[in-house]
Amino acid sequence: MKFGRMLAAGAALSMTLAGAASATDLSGLMTSDNLFYAWLGTSSTSLGTLVGSGASWPTAFPIGPATLTAGQTNYLNIEAINGGGPGGLDFSLSLSDTGFQFANGSQTLTSGDLADYTATFNNNGCCGVQPWVAATGPAVVAGYPWGPVAGSYVWGDAVGGLNECGVCTVDFTVAITSTSAAPEPSTWAMMLLGIGGLGAALRSRRRTAVATA
Repeated sequence: MKFGRMLAAGAALSMTLAGAASATDLSGLMTSDNLFYAWLGTSSTSLGTLVGSGASWPTAFPIGPATLTAGQTNYLNIEAINGGGPGGLDFSLSLSDTGFQFANGSQTLTSGDLADYTATFNNNGCCGVQPWVAATGPAVVAGYPWGPVAGSYVWGDAVGGLNECGVCTVDFTVAITSTSAAPEPSTWAMMLLGIGGLGAALRSRRRTAVATA
């Protein structure tokens, strides 16, 4: 009976821990001249799930809210597509709690935080989703004085940095890393079951010793 009660208590505690380990959501605003698509996933080499898009500069479109995959590095993969002349990508992102962080160590990121994401020229295509090219290059500001909408402006060119590119697609990646070193609720449950089993074995051994005394 005691062992059964211990198992029930362990299951209840596991459910409590699972509830306490709340999911982290990504949300924000984004715009691009001329259009953008944004995907969230656990790889920088494939797109993931579409979490936002827009094609009406300078309107800021919502990103998410989208739930991050627990215990893994998540990636926001963005295609900014320019239809001619100067083009730009502009965003402001936030995380719902401290379970994850951007590369700047915080839960907020704008397109002006150039050291915290990467960019790569994709191709001279327009104006829809292009085959994804993993972003690996540095990001730099071109300096066009249009002013911020949801962050600070950045631009794309053929050398992997950011500048005027005319008709083109530029791919961007933002890494979002887990900050939690605590065991997952399932791990706690296994630990509790192990402790319960050890207690039951010890009690059985004591009964056997008493019976043979």
